[in-house]
Amino acid sequence: MKKRVIFEKNKQKDFLADIKKKSNIEWEKIAQETNTNIQTLTKSYFYEKCSLPYELFKKFCSILEEKEKKVLSRYNAKIEKEKIVIGRKVFGEQRNTFNPIRIKYKKNDLSLDISQIEFSRYDKAKKLNLPRKMTPELAEEMGMHFGDGYLSEKRYEYRLKGNPKDERPYYDSHIKKICQEPLVTDQWHEVWFN
Repeated sequence: MKKRVIFEKNKQKDFLADIKKKSNIEWEKIAQETNTNIQTLTKSYFYEKCSLPYELFKKFCSILEEKEKKVLSRYNAKIEKEKIVIGRKVFGEQRNTFNPIRIKYKKNDLSLDISQIEFSRYDKAKKLNLPRKMTPELAEEMGMHFGDGYLSEKRYEYRLKGNPKDERPYYDSHIKKICQEPLVTDQWHEVWFN
């Protein structure tokens, strides 16, 4: 598992500023020596938008010619295992695994008003039925659509896109099942992704 170095607030910025000052090297050269994108170094890492990968931290320590433990102590930093949850891993953010979602509704009437919806010829030919009641499954599908979904206006297609590295099991075991079965209400008969 990959590791990251977590600094106290503003200490990562101090650490990187000290590397530049003590080494008397420009950012471009530091980025080149550490095989790091210059924008990632000067924006994301310097302004603490994300934590430092441990392997990069080791390279910085070698530029400073100092031992890791000494640097960690001086800047109040610690090394942690990278945490991953379902979803995109962005900028090395430290995230925790989410607990199962329990959907609770504040109002008792969960019916949906579909009286204003006009069906196309294609919809009528398919005998499209829309859900008439909100269910946890429908709410979950709506969340998936807002998070990872895409609906094409011109090609009439709907897609969900996830990260194949860490979301494939979730898509294979959970999302496929939801999309291949009708949503659990008597009024919902549409099979998705035909």
